[in-house]
Amino acid sequence: MGILGSYMSIEENLFEQAIRGEGEAIGVEKFQQLDIDKSWEMIHFLLCRCKENGEPPMGYVVPMRDENELDFGEDTDGRVFYITAQQVREADEFVQSLSDDALREMYDFKEMQKNGVYPLYGKEDASEIYDYIYFFLTKIREFYHQAAEKGHAISLTIC
Repeated sequence: MGILGSYMSIEENLFEQAIRGEGEAIGVEKFQQLDIDKSWEMIHFLLCRCKENGEPPMGYVVPMRDENELDFGEDTDGRVFYITAQQVREADEFVQSLSDDALREMYDFKEMQKNGVYPLYGKEDASEIYDYIYFFLTKIREFYHQAAEKGHAISLTIC
């Protein structure tokens, strides 16, 4: 099956209350969600040239940054990251500014393989992997734009 990534967008104050264990339980139906399959680390690497802790604002797109990680102790099987509404706006501006040509120029399949980017194992076709990344990055662009317009925060769960 593999390690999958899933975003959720929600009003920042509701999300902060849930993190602190305050207020009413928030049902999943209140969240706008986006599943990005196994593309999360490849997209982060494409944008940041590293597997984790990419510099803002590109590091907010797949926010695998130490300062953005939530610690739920042993209550979760994966990792959960959170970015504020302001960080969502910054990430949105960044991804909206990327042209298709710029993305194609940023793509370095051999460097991804060399760095052991998940889920590459050495037998993949570079063109197919780019199409896979591009498909999900297009979805992320839309997701971030909608969240930014609503003033929402975003979480990313990887498990």
